[in-house]
Amino acid sequence: TAWTSLLNLKTKPKRETNTMIRFNAQKLAAVSLAQSTESTRYYLCGVYFDGSRAVATDGHIMTLANDEAVNNETPGIYPISKKTLAAMKGRFADHVEISDGMIKVLNDDLNNPTILHIEPCQEIDGTFPDYARVIPSYEETETPASFAAFGEIILGKLVATAKILGKKSSVRIMGKDINSPHIVRYKNESIFSVAMPIRCEEAAIGTPSWYSN
Repeated sequence: TAWTSLLNLKTKPKRETNTMIRFNAQKLAAVSLAQSTESTRYYLCGVYFDGSRAVATDGHIMTLANDEAVNNETPGIYPISKKTLAAMKGRFADHVEISDGMIKVLNDDLNNPTILHIEPCQEIDGTFPDYARVIPSYEETETPASFAAFGEIILGKLVATAKILGKKSSVRIMGKDINSPHIVRYKNESIFSVAMPIRCEEAAIGTPSWYSN
């Protein structure tokens, strides 16, 4: 079940001219995997930049990252293409800049940065949902326990996200019950996902009846 019904639309701020968006390339690559591809929900077909945060969701999985080195004062939604994603995953990619209708992937040379990839990137004229509404919270002393099921596409995106953040990375999925959004944590402390469980009648809980120790 998608959580679109839980999301309230935010008020779209007025866009200032000559605004530049800047973000860490690796984190943005991970976030962009959660973009929607459904044209009917065009406002989800991109990454939403909000201060030091970048967030994307397709209604089933949401990934949010924090880059303390930036502060994108005017929020906006920008589509991240497959070519840009590939460039951000590259060995020398350091950060991304979006301005004047173009997106650039650059290396870490502060004095003379090299553009590794550049292409047109226009802001999506839409309103991004209030993503904070679907993020569950847990106390440190609380032990989440759930037998929730997740679809193949969702699990594939979680694995792909973990791979971007580092080799041999693991993920921790935490939920209160089988119907609630689940927090997904990675090795990188500055990024996490929220995944929505699905109804699953095909796979039972526990070991099969034919198995015994």
